[in-house]
Amino acid sequence: MRDDLHLSGDIWSAFMDAAPAGMAVFDHDMRYLAASRRWMKDYGLTGQTVIGRSHYEIFPDLPERWQAIHRRCLDGHTERSDADPFPRADGTLEWVRWEIRPWRRYDGEVGGLVILSELVTERVRAEQALKASEARYRAFRENLFDPFVQVDLDGRIADCNAFFRDMLGHDDDELRRLTYLDLTPAPWHAMEAAIVRDQVLGRGYSDIYEKEYRRKDGSVIPVEMRTVLLRDTAGEAVGMWAVVRDISARRAATDALAQAVHRAEIASQAKSDLLANMSHELRTPLNAVIGFSEALLSGMLGEVANARHREYLGDIKASGEHLLRLINEILDLSAIEAGRLELDDRPVAVDGMVEAVMRLLRIQAEAGGVALSASLPADLPRLRGDERRLTQVVLNLASNAVKYTPAGGRVEITAVLTPAGGLRLAVTDTGIGMTTEDIAKAMSRFGRVESGLARKHEGTGIGLPLARSLAELHGASLAVDSQPGHGTTVTVTFPTWRVLR
Repeated sequence: MRDDLHLSGDIWSAFMDAAPAGMAVFDHDMRYLAASRRWMKDYGLTGQTVIGRSHYEIFPDLPERWQAIHRRCLDGHTERSDADPFPRADGTLEWVRWEIRPWRRYDGEVGGLVILSELVTERVRAEQALKASEARYRAFRENLFDPFVQVDLDGRIADCNAFFRDMLGHDDDELRRLTYLDLTPAPWHAMEAAIVRDQVLGRGYSDIYEKEYRRKDGSVIPVEMRTVLLRDTAGEAVGMWAVVRDISARRAATDALAQAVHRAEIASQAKSDLLANMSHELRTPLNAVIGFSEALLSGMLGEVANARHREYLGDIKASGEHLLRLINEILDLSAIEAGRLELDDRPVAVDGMVEAVMRLLRIQAEAGGVALSASLPADLPRLRGDERRLTQVVLNLASNAVKYTPAGGRVEITAVLTPAGGLRLAVTDTGIGMTTEDIAKAMSRFGRVESGLARKHEGTGIGLPLARSLAELHGASLAVDSQPGHGTTVTVTFPTWRVLR
């Protein structure tokens, strides 16, 4: 009896291994009872022991879809697919034809499943290639709305469509007495001969290339085309065909674009010259004016006893510093737009940067009756960035907040970590606020909001756009939330990679 059972098992194993498809038998709990060599190879299990192990243990990432199919088949159903995508662990995609059916015990109850699977990737890819070829052929036929021409190996026109005849102004009889060289201006002959020799005859088709045709009236038309070798059923070359496209409009647009680019380059050079002059011709004397006014105010050149003279000197110094800041901001904004501003990335202590800004603005805030404060966590991490540029961002935002907040108001600088690990820095004030239209105006270069307090402190309209540009240069975003009469909050959110931990 044992010999008969052993023989029966040998026959069953031989049958499974001889089957063209991979085969595996499972019990009701999806434990392996048997698996063919083809199954083991196709699913990368060669060398492993699978008998007695759960299929879901061996393939822990098996999609729920397959588990649902197994459950339906264990309920007595049979399911199959002619071609199903099967992604492998290495990222490659195979295609599988499979069938899953239950096997039953002597009492008729389902004892488990038999799964047959066969890799049909080559067949599916061949079918896909055929479909792609058919799609290309359909696209080619649709493309025949463009001019089409066919020539023999001597270059004589053998066939063409109405679009080709209309483009050149010749009738069919006239064209059949001409070669493609007769229709092509002489300067293009050598180039096209090389394309035919090296590409069309060499590999069967050309790259897309440009040339010109001469119309019947003598005018010249620029075209774009690809030439393909034509073969007979025996595979012998018998001619060439091409789909031609009139690119007159594109050529005109290209010429217009080239002229526009030339004009833009001239304007850009003029702008660069102006900025260079601003940098040297304006900043140099301004620094001298500021330096001399500071020297006079400090008494370095003798005491200035007249109070009005001291006031004038203070105004000169303040105006010079204001103009110098304006020039520097314009130069910075222009450098950012031109992609020439490079960041000096270093670890930046946010609390130290905020404290420096508050020191710079404290006198201005006190003079305006505005309470200036900061609220920062003690364990706030540092940022990776250009400290001078980041300080400029905070200074511009806080300076605007102080400037447009009436006496008795508050300005607060805060910083917190975002749930995603970034850092959100905000400047909040209880000032005049802005409408949606005002925000758009304030975010534009040289845009200024019209209001009583705004007119009292007329700015250049550069501070907020510059702050946004410098923030974006750090990969951060700048957002403005404001309502008229209820203050403004400007938030700069730095990405995770800018936060040092």
